[in-house]
Amino acid sequence: MRATIFLPRLLVCAVLGALGSYGHAAELPPPGLYRIDFDGTMQFAGNPTQVRSTTDGANGDTTAVWKDGKREVERQFKGNAPVTHCIKPSKGGVPLPPQAQACTGQTTTAIKDGWITSASCPSMNIRLTIRQLDKDRWEYVNDVTMVTTGAAPSMAGMEMILKQQAEHGATAEERAKARQQLAQLPAMQKERNTQYADTIAHMREEMNNTTDPEEKAAIQTALARMAPGNPTMHGASRQIWTRIGNACK
Repeated sequence: MRATIFLPRLLVCAVLGALGSYGHAAELPPPGLYRIDFDGTMQFAGNPTQVRSTTDGANGDTTAVWKDGKREVERQFKGNAPVTHCIKPSKGGVPLPPQAQACTGQTTTAIKDGWITSASCPSMNIRLTIRQLDKDRWEYVNDVTMVTTGAAPSMAGMEMILKQQAEHGATAEERAKARQQLAQLPAMQKERNTQYADTIAHMREEMNNTTDPEEKAAIQTALARMAPGNPTMHGASRQIWTRIGNACK
C-alpha cells in the first residue's frame, strides 16, 4: 500500500524540487531549514476510490485512508525521521515545479501575503498557491490534474524523484543507483510509448472487425477516454512549511 501513498507525495516533491533551484522572492521562505507537514488527496478518473495521505513533519509518521463509497480503510506507517528541507541561497523568482518549466501557459499572480503560479502542460495542469501565514510558517496548496496525451503515461514524475535522489541521496550508493535509473528512463519511456501505440492499433482493429454492437460501442468509449486532453488523475495537497533553523547542516 505504500506505493499508493507515493503519488500524493509527488506533490510534495514538486514543491521541493522547485524551491531547491529557485530563489527567494517576497513572501517566499528565506534560506534556512524547514519542517514540512503534509496533507494530500488523490483520485483517478472513473474510479470512486479516493486516497488521503497525511504526514507529521516532526517524525515522518504517515496516515493513509482509502475511501470507496461507504467503505474506508486506514493504515498507519511509522516514520523514521523528521520531514525537512533546506532552502539554499540563490537568485530567482516564484517557483514552478520542475516538470512545468517547459510548459506553455505559465502565469504568476501576486495575492495578499503570497503568490499563485500555474502552468498548462501536455500531460498536466498545475496550480500552486503560496502564502505566508506568519513569520515562521508558509502554506503551499498544490493542485495537479493529469491528462491523457495520446501516448503512454509520462515518467516525468519518476524523473523528478530520481533527480532529487541523485543529488540529495543520503548515501553515495543511493545517489549512484538513482543516476543509473535516470539513465534508463528514456528507453523505458520509448518502450512504453511503443506498447501504447500497439494497444491503440489493436483496439481499432478489433472495433472495425467486430460485429457485436455492444463490443464496438465499448471499444469506441475506451478509445475516446484515451484521446489527448482527458483527465486521468487529480491530486491536491496542503503543506505547512515551518522554519526551524537559519542554516542547514
